Order: sequence, then C-alpha cells, then structure tokens
Amino acid sequence: MRGSPPGFSRDGITGEPLRRRVCECVAVPRAEPRVAEGIARTFRNLEAPGIQPDARQLPSSEEVLSHLHARGDLTILFAPEQAGHNEVRAWLGELGLYIQEVTALGMSEDARPGQEGLLNRRGAAILRDIRPVTRALPTSLLKDGYADQFVQSYTARPTSFPRSSGLLNISFSADQFSDAAIGDVWEGIQPATIGMLRERQLAAALEGKDLPSPFPDRLALPSSGATPSTLAAYLLMEDGKTVLAGHFDGSSIVSSAVVSSPIGNPVMYLFDLRGRAASFIASACPRTGKVTHCKIRMLGPDMIEWEVSWASNDDGNLAAVELLHERSFSGLGKT
Repeated sequence: MRGSPPGFSRDGITGEPLRRRVCECVAVPRAEPRVAEGIARTFRNLEAPGIQPDARQLPSSEEVLSHLHARGDLTILFAPEQAGHNEVRAWLGELGLYIQEVTALGMSEDARPGQEGLLNRRGAAILRDIRPVTRALPTSLLKDGYADQFVQSYTARPTSFPRSSGLLNISFSADQFSDAAIGDVWEGIQPATIGMLRERQLAAALEGKDLPSPFPDRLALPSSGATPSTLAAYLLMEDGKTVLAGHFDGSSIVSSAVVSSPIGNPVMYLFDLRGRAASFIASACPRTGKVTHCKIRMLGPDMIEWEVSWASNDDGNLAAVELLHERSFSGLGKT
C-alpha cells in the first residue's frame, strides 16, 4: 500500500500480479483534477481511485454510467466527514444512491497521547463505530454488488451473467486506507496485519472479486489457559533497554479473569501474556527448527498485535518465546 518499503511482498499480498498497479493507483494523495476535464473528456484517469475528491472533481452521473457500460471501473474513496457534504450527497443522489449510517461495537487499543511504552497502557476501550455507507434506491440505474463497512460496489443496469458492466466502488472510509491507519511496518519490510488486510480488500474491490473476511486470517486471539513450566523468567525491553525482569512465582498466578492492562500489576500481565503465547504456539505456530518464526501474529485482549518467535530444546519442547510489538519503519518507534 502507500509507503510500501523495499522488499515488501508483492503477489504475497493480493495473490495476483495486479498488486503493482493497485499500489500505484492508491499512492496518489488526492484525486486527479476533475477527471473528465482537460483530457478531451475521456476517462483515462478514471481507472485510478480518487482519494477524498471534492465535488468539482467528480464526474457527472451520465459520465459514470457511460464509463460503466463501456466496462470501465471507477473507485472513489471519500473521507468519513464528506458524507455530510451536500454536494457529495447530491452527486450520489443523481446516481440513485443514498447514505446510511451503520453502527457496530468495536474495540480500540489504548492510544493516550504522551503515554508511550507497554507498561503505561490501560488496556483496550470499548466503543461504537459509526460509519457512513451507501445504498442503491430501487429506482437507481445501479445494481448493488458486494459490500462491507468499508467498500460498496455497484454495476450498471441491466444486469447480466457473466457481468458485462464495469464496477463503481464507493467508500467513505478513506481514513482506513491512509498511512496513519496502515502504515506500520515491522523490521523495515513486514507490514502490519491490518495493512495486509486493507490491501486485499481494495484489490478485491478493484478486481470485482469477493471481499475477504473482515477479520485478518493472519491474526489469532488465543486464550490464556496454558501454563508452560519451562518459561519461568521474563524480560521486558523497550528500545533495547531493560525495563522489567524477574521470575514468575506463586503470586503471579492469575484467575480466569482477563488481564488486559499492565498498570497495577505488570508481572501478572506478563504471566497472562505468557500463557496466551504458549496457547498461540500450540495452535497456530508449529515448530520449523531450533528457532521458529511464526507466520501469523498474535492479538492480545488489549488489542496489541505481537510478532512471535520461539526456541525449542533438543526434545522439541518450548524453551523460550520472543514477543515483538511496534516495530516502525523508521526504527524510532517503541519496541
């Protein structure tokens, strides 16, 4: 996606050679100046997604329908606040579309400003995600296609099978495809799980394929039931400096309640995290050698994403676990 560093996997993300074209299209910071003006009123620029366009940059409804009938595709990513712009609503109305708000229960990672570091986190917050989506009126010349809370797709009527129309992809979630949302890169080359998922979602929309599952398939939320006796010590480092070290003892044993914050008792938090890591390894990360680097990531109850590696003894049993969090592309982030 935008800001992809050298070495970032290509076909491994979308599974198609299309990825390079997708990324080059999405990389534009804004939509091109009014797509149908200044280029002999052709649609050569409509193949590239428009990012947060204003009303002057939007093609007319007649141009959109003509483009779709010619099997052309158009993808427009609006910012959430643009759902309240009268000009945008009027443009959608000309296409026979309207905006509807959908609400869903969500979880948010602790993001208090100035409170950096794992030990300063209070845990995840529960919230309501309120997001505008589009729908087609019964009288619209557009037919509903596949959709989720991020992208809604439409084809031009009359419909046929196989599809003969191009695709119109509309989204009011441009913020979810921005660098701020998906720009985290681990070890300089590995994108965060949400970045990989957003790229698959956008690639599927552009290709007219079924959208992937809304929850990443490379992320697992394990229980804390395991109690590995071989992992008796802990070491917490931040930016290469030791901030906490010691051994687990009887006072570290936790109840069945979820320990979602290190504030108050960081050792109990690490004890719970140790159990989750052991469960994750047992269910989702089989041994590949003396040191195993897990292909998928672990998600804690506090919505923190962990990269997991583990070492085994001569018998193949768990001997040590390494959990990494917040590896930034610049190398300046907290780890």
